[in-house]
Amino acid sequence: SSGDSSQFYDCLVYNNTVYNSAEAAISYSTTSARKRFVFYNNIFVGKDSLIRGDRGVDVFRRNDWWVLDKPVKGAFVGEGGYYLQPDFKDPGHTQVTTVEEMKGYDKYRIVGQLVLKGIGANF
Repeated sequence: SSGDSSQFYDCLVYNNTVYNSAEAAISYSTTSARKRFVFYNNIFVGKDSLIRGDRGVDVFRRNDWWVLDKPVKGAFVGEGGYYLQPDFKDPGHTQVTTVEEMKGYDKYRIVGQLVLKGIGANF
């Protein structure tokens, strides 16, 4: 990072699944400078924390947050989102190394009760 927020700005991050069984789901560089980052309708799963580094003025709306080492079950956290365990089919066992292998890949598909369906933000 150059440390100049005028070079990294206006980023929308939505409808993603971020699963990291080794570290935080989001990790910012200590020199990360950015502005107008908005995260919505994502599922963030981290090993022991969710965000590492300065989150600055980022906006988080209707995301689902889950910490593998210390879960907080069923808590609603306002516009920021939820703490609901995503019921993935087979998380943490990714072996995909090429684009061709993505066809039919479903280990992070949510199975069982679809508690997250319909609770996202509309923009």
